[in-house]
Amino acid sequence: MTNEAYEIDEFTFKKLPVENQNWILYNTFNKYRTDMETRVCAIEKRKLIYKVIAGAAGFIGGFIAVLTNALFNK
Repeated sequence: MTNEAYEIDEFTFKKLPVENQNWILYNTFNKYRTDMETRVCAIEKRKLIYKVIAGAAGFIGGFIAVLTNALFNK
């Protein structure tokens, strides 16, 4: 089979032999593999940033709570 764009609907896809269906899926996956790796890596890195921000905000909030408790409960 050749590398070409496939524009078929679900009904036509289901009527194809399994070998052709697998080829279309494999070809499509390989076409967008680098894009998906880039997106997934960006999302995974973003999780770390959000954890760091949440931890820092929790630390600052805890510090403010202790400070206000010490100031107002003399």
